[in-house]
Amino acid sequence: MKMLKDYSVVNDASLITDTFLQGYVISSYQNLVDLFGEPTLQFDPYKTRANWVVQFEDGVVATVYDYKVQDKPVEEVTEWNVGGKSHVGHDRMMELVYGEVFDDSGL
Repeated sequence: MKMLKDYSVVNDASLITDTFLQGYVISSYQNLVDLFGEPTLQFDPYKTRANWVVQFEDGVVATVYDYKVQDKPVEEVTEWNVGGKSHVGHDRMMELVYGEVFDDSGL
């Protein structure tokens, strides 16, 4: 297996249709900004303040977002929700954030 390299951070809300919570990643806000740039989408400021939509070369989409963490500045959030249409998006996001390879070849 190889590390993922081919992904894009996109600003296309249509790609997140039918995605839902797949898991979590632990990361600083700054680490996510370093990986993906400034947050790309803003939906409901009462529920999320930072959102990224990542599309991989094979079309798999993963989202990273804070959810109802209003008790501290977004720059202090460390637990992030990861959404997708299957666990593959979560596995790939973990690979990008943690630098570990997860095997989704059995799908």
